[in-house]
Amino acid sequence: MAQVRFAEVDIVVPDGQSLLDALEKAGQSIPSSCRSGLCHACLLRADEGEIPAQAQSPLSSRQKAQKLLLACQCYPTSSLRLSVPKEASRVKATLVDKVPLGRDILRVRFTSDVAWFPGQYTTLWRNDTEGRSFSIASHPERDGFLELHVRKRAGGVISDWLDNRLMPGQECLISQPRGQCFYTPECRFHPLLLVATGTGLSPIYGVLKEALDIGHTFPIYLYAAAGDPEGLYLVRELKELAHAFPQLHFRPVVRRQPEIGMLEGDVVDVVSSQHEDLKDWRVFLCGTPETVRKLQKKCFLQGASMSAIVADAFESPLNV
Repeated sequence: MAQVRFAEVDIVVPDGQSLLDALEKAGQSIPSSCRSGLCHACLLRADEGEIPAQAQSPLSSRQKAQKLLLACQCYPTSSLRLSVPKEASRVKATLVDKVPLGRDILRVRFTSDVAWFPGQYTTLWRNDTEGRSFSIASHPERDGFLELHVRKRAGGVISDWLDNRLMPGQECLISQPRGQCFYTPECRFHPLLLVATGTGLSPIYGVLKEALDIGHTFPIYLYAAAGDPEGLYLVRELKELAHAFPQLHFRPVVRRQPEIGMLEGDVVDVVSSQHEDLKDWRVFLCGTPETVRKLQKKCFLQGASMSAIVADAFESPLNV
């Protein structure tokens, strides 16, 4: 066991348990999202002590020099004194509007002096320690605002704050956008397979609009999946885009009670049965980790090279 000190509280981290899990079980509020070292939402600073190498392996040399670590990837073996970094990369954002997109999805739009690519993610901060990461569905120049899709949860730290407290015109802080889930010029010469579960549609929607805006002419297949039809959103908008752009094929997928035009079943099975040969395709997969892992394996086995698969897996905490 190792002992860490955070927010003036001493916490014991059992062997084999991540620092993030130990802090959360001790009642500490730590920003987190993907829990796999990708989103960087759980960055902490080690003010004292030796940082395990694994806790810094996904970080840049600059971040390592600042003694930053990822709590979800940290399995301490000795004492640490920790603090939340006051990141210079946090910048002001102003809420423009918020609109429900479906049964439990809230669309929020911000203006901010940051640059991003559609499909990247940012961390939205309620205060110094409470923040969550969300993917970006908009383009900075063509749209002029930063659009996020947030699943509303009863008592959610961020979703309840966004839904009921933060009002248009008010400011908050966001982190500089990060991530590799975006359309690149090389994609233009290949067919695209886009698959999203839940709010994984947010980055996929951003990638799709970017592809269409720059004139992608190869086929684009988009699968949006949910448990039932009410769990889907942006269906009308995507159908309109498919009507306007014949290269786009939109396929909503539900596990039960499909409506006309929807496919029924598990999205992994549906996609693998519809696309048996993915050689030369470019693949974007966004959603829950288990589904993304399964899809990634299936797509690779059906011809897509690993370098051609962009996988953005994230776990939404229950108190988001």
